[in-house]
Parts: sequence; C-alpha cells; structure tokens
Amino acid sequence: MVDFAKLVLAADSTDLEKVQGELGRVAAKGAVAEKATNKFGKSARNMNKSLIDSKKLLLGVASGMAAYKALSFMTGGMTQARSFGKSISEVTTLLAGTAAETKLLREESLRLSAAYGGTAKAQAEAFYQAISAGAGSAAQAAKLLETANKLAIGGVTDVTTSVNILTTAMNSYAQSGLTAADAADTLFLGVKAGKTNIPELAASLGTVTGVAASVGISF
Repeated sequence: MVDFAKLVLAADSTDLEKVQGELGRVAAKGAVAEKATNKFGKSARNMNKSLIDSKKLLLGVASGMAAYKALSFMTGGMTQARSFGKSISEVTTLLAGTAAETKLLREESLRLSAAYGGTAKAQAEAFYQAISAGAGSAAQAAKLLETANKLAIGGVTDVTTSVNILTTAMNSYAQSGLTAADAADTLFLGVKAGKTNIPELAASLGTVTGVAASVGISF
C-alpha cells in the first residue's frame, strides 16, 4: 500500500526544488538588472559631467569672445579719440589756440556730428577748411558749418565739400556781403533746376565765380 505521507513529502520536495530553482533564476535576473542599472547610472553620471564640462567650456568661450569684442571696441574708441584730438589740434594752429576756442571746437564738432551724422573727426576737418578759407574765429566757423551740414545733406555730399563751395562763393562775392545761407539757397535752386549736384558744382564754381562777380553778375 502506498504511503500517503511519503507521497506528500515527495511532492513537497519536488515543488520546493522548483521554487528554489525559480528563486535562483529570479535572483540571477535581479543581479543582471542591478548591474545594468548601476552601469546606466554610471553612464548618466558621466554624461551629466560631460554636459557640465561642455557648459563650462561654452561659457569660457563666450566670455572670451565678449572680452575680445569689448577690447576691440575700446581699442577702436581710443583710436578714434586720438584721431579726433589730432584733427582738433590741427585746427587750433590756425587760431589763437586758446583753451576756450579749443573747447568750442570740440563741443561743436561733437554736436554737429550728432545732429547731422558723420564723425566728429570729419566735422573737425571741415572746421579746418572753413578757417583756412577765411572764417575768423571758431564761432564764425561753427556758424558756417551749420549751413554746410544742411547743404551736404540736401546736396548728397560731405560737409568738407559743402564748406569748400560755400566759402568759394562767399569769398568771390565778399564785397556784396554774400552769406553762407544765401549761397546755400542759390546752390539748392541750381541743383533742383539742372541736371547737376553739389560735388559737380564745387569742381567748376571756383573757375567762374571770380569773373562773374567782377563783371557784376550776382550769385
């Protein structure tokens, strides 16, 4: 007769072995999963470190570029300032060279460039032309340049060319008291009426105004 207790024990032993086998396989899979998790975590940490290093590198490059641009801007500004100062010094050689006149030349050059465009250096060079052509003081030259800048904008030319053509007309018609404003108005009318411009007029005006004024032809 079959011993029921032995059958139960045998069944229990078989099941236990199966359970132990399953537990072993689960444990092995868990170890593999843990190893994979650890590996992923390490990779993630390495990636995060790489991203941080890259960010630091990019910040360093950006800071370097910003510093370079700032340095270039400062260097360019210093160069322009020196060039402007040199032009002002050249103008003062035509005048008494007092501190007040030098101050006025600087202030007016900066004001005119802000109001009409161009550079302060270009305005200083126009001052030189104006005084060379007969303006007796920095104040007189500043008044002339006010008109010359307007003529330059309307006549699509530079301020130095405007100064040259205005002073040519004023010097030729000095006896009649021609002013810069009157000369500018006449030149504007000439440009509007004919197929010409201020630079073209400036190139030829000097050869005819002297003769025209001497024979009584008005400007």
